[in-house]
Amino acid sequence: MIITPKHENSIYEMIEEDEDLINLVDGDTYFRVWRDGEFEVDKLPEKGSDGSIILSTESLLRVSHNTETNINIDLENEEEWEKFWKTHTVSHYIIKNGFDEENGS
Repeated sequence: MIITPKHENSIYEMIEEDEDLINLVDGDTYFRVWRDGEFEVDKLPEKGSDGSIILSTESLLRVSHNTETNINIDLENEEEWEKFWKTHTVSHYIIKNGFDEENGS
């Protein structure tokens, strides 16, 4: 089953500090918002009280057009991004404000 968001800018990529590494950036949890994307799941995830769903990183098919983040690193600063990704990882995705589903062929 393929899941896509009903609205643009409603995919939240949640990023957390790796537990066993030293944190190079202040804070514990970060996010990036993606304009659109697709996920593949075997069964529909349970909806939260706000209608959102949580998806594993393994379900990701694609995301595109990063529109927002709370990570305070310049997009062009490759050295700082490299340091950040050495100590952080994507933990899961959240789709807010509804989603569409279609059965794969």
